[in-house]
Amino acid sequence: MKDNEILDMESGRGLDNEIKEKVMNGEDGFYSRDISAAWNVVEKLNEGGWRIDMVSSQEEKIVSGVKMIKGQPISLNYLSSNVKSNNLPEAICKAALLIFNNLDQINKIKTNK
Repeated sequence: MKDNEILDMESGRGLDNEIKEKVMNGEDGFYSRDISAAWNVVEKLNEGGWRIDMVSSQEEKIVSGVKMIKGQPISLNYLSSNVKSNNLPEAICKAALLIFNNLDQINKIKTNK
């Protein structure tokens, strides 16, 4: 799946299934529709060394992530883009998928620096 396809996804079963398969090791949940389920995704990313930043206003929710690799910060924005949505669980899920979608690029950074 390409990054733009992830960003075009909407909350619901399709996004939840992608998170289930790619991030949460087969564990079912309403990840893109329920903040408590989405928080499990945040914790999974934290376990992988990612700091997840969230900004919430009435107009939009923005989720970004940063991971230190060899002493250098690698941001989600550097890999793809920050995620903007009017739904925080959806934005968290999209950010997680973008991170997992770019693991090859992250691994190249790890080995090249």
